[in-house]
Amino acid sequence: DFFQHCHGYLGQLTAVCGWTSFHRLHTIKAPTLLLYGEQDALIPLINGQMLEKMIPNAHLVTVIADTCFRGHEQAASVVK
Repeated sequence: DFFQHCHGYLGQLTAVCGWTSFHRLHTIKAPTLLLYGEQDALIPLINGQMLEKMIPNAHLVTVIADTCFRGHEQAASVVK
């Protein structure tokens, strides 16, 4: 049972680490808002900066926070 769980976990880990959509980002046609916290440790701001360059019509907005989930606290600046 333990080895079965380990096998499943390793399979998920392999999928997460090996999967990417970067080669398809240029095909996004909708205007895209990228909201990032300037001090986010989980998803660093550099990721948003790369996405903004790779997605046509993307706009990166940063909030002064440790996570983008606090963007609602700065709604006025995000809406601009």
